[in-house]
Amino acid sequence: MTGTLGDWCFRHRRTVFLGWLLVVVAGVVAGSQVFGRLDTGRGGASSMESLQGYAVLDAAAEYGDQVVVLVDGAEVAAPATRAAVTAAADAARAVPGVGRVVTTYDAPQAGLAATDGLAQLIMVDLDKGPAKGARDAALAAVEKTFDALETALPGSTVRFGGSLLVFREVNEQVERDTRKGELLSLPVVLVVLVLIFGGLLAASLPLAGAVGAVTGTFAALFAFTFLMELNANVVSVGTVLALGLGIDYALLLVSRFREERGHGLDVQAAAHRMSATAGRTILFSGLTVATSLAGLFLFESVIYRAIAAAGVTVVVLSMLAALTLVPALLGVFGHRITAPTEPVSEDGVFARLARRVQRHPWAVVVSLLTVFLVVGFPFLRVQLGEAGAKLLPRSFESRQVADAIDTRFGDRGLDPVVVVARTDPAALTAYAGEIAGRDDVGSVGPVTELADGYVSVDVRPTSAEGAQDLVRDLRADDPGFETWVTGADALLVDFTDEIATRGPWALAF
Repeated sequence: MTGTLGDWCFRHRRTVFLGWLLVVVAGVVAGSQVFGRLDTGRGGASSMESLQGYAVLDAAAEYGDQVVVLVDGAEVAAPATRAAVTAAADAARAVPGVGRVVTTYDAPQAGLAATDGLAQLIMVDLDKGPAKGARDAALAAVEKTFDALETALPGSTVRFGGSLLVFREVNEQVERDTRKGELLSLPVVLVVLVLIFGGLLAASLPLAGAVGAVTGTFAALFAFTFLMELNANVVSVGTVLALGLGIDYALLLVSRFREERGHGLDVQAAAHRMSATAGRTILFSGLTVATSLAGLFLFESVIYRAIAAAGVTVVVLSMLAALTLVPALLGVFGHRITAPTEPVSEDGVFARLARRVQRHPWAVVVSLLTVFLVVGFPFLRVQLGEAGAKLLPRSFESRQVADAIDTRFGDRGLDPVVVVARTDPAALTAYAGEIAGRDDVGSVGPVTELADGYVSVDVRPTSAEGAQDLVRDLRADDPGFETWVTGADALLVDFTDEIATRGPWALAF
């Protein structure tokens, strides 16, 4: 089958080349758009208790995204600081798209002043549900308004953070890293391939296969953004996988083509033999990898299914690029690729290695299993974390804001565990009083009334290490009314539990 496909592509090389050229153009255009369409969703499954609680909070929220402004280096209690910050806050409230601005002077009890008295946070809540363009315009106006504080308060610095800014900076960093990785890796790979093949033309064919796979991946990912939630992780995984498989598969084909030419076959016969043998290996390999990635569909979370859909598509595209584009290019340039002057030996390094392994199979199996267990042992102590500002380099503003909150604003650096309940405020207040007596609870906020008979309360743990245990304990409680325990740590608990329950099924698949 692969030999027949290779023959057809060899004979109809102009048609195949034109088709892949259109894929490359579509991928280049899509690549400039896909990062702007990445989703800010949490990526979990609708059955997760944390997401059900978030859904209640999001529906009841009066405002949308929140921007955190850090004003550092100006004494909070100084009259000049108060006047400048208050004026900037008033100006921000007048920005279209801004719903609310809260400073430490408006809410002294909110913990918005640093413990050293030299920094403060300003919370800017944007309107709920505006179009992306309107939201971005409001965000730009807010940044411009508060940037002026550096002039009004000499010696101070203003930085911006919050989930919206983190998402934007993560996407920008992934986009830059993806482009940088491709620009750096392709020339390096080209040099290595030139050394392997001894010629630039033969070395260029695997890169052509990789370019087809990568650009096709961008086009596919852009299409997926209209069907499901995609985040930066899906894009980075997809492009790296496409680059690796695209080069690997095409390299295998070109190597086999040169070997067959070394055995005396002409260009067309060598291309046929290449497709019939190495092509069959690539088909089997691609289908095996795609099937393995399909195991992620057994998870309920959107992010796993998105990686599965993107991964399977990337593998298929890489396989098609190798099986169709490489034979077509050989139809044009095959006669110019230098063939070995004598037949390639059938007794190479890997053949000798295989014979040694077969002579001592049990020793090899035991040795490799030992190495795998030693290398994999640290994974038993892996700690999952939220994909937030901590993943960014320290040079990013949102990371600097997050670090300052952790170290200088008391327990505000600890994400609260949020208890959402369907009951009256008095009942949740009584339950909150019981929670406050726990050793692992630092503080319990006031009860907030939500829409449709829901109420909520923030519970701050004494330490980040005990937050997930607190989540599990609160979920095990029975206060006499329906509750949902949510928050960042609750979401991590749900993801961890999903891996533990669904992972074995995916591995078995």
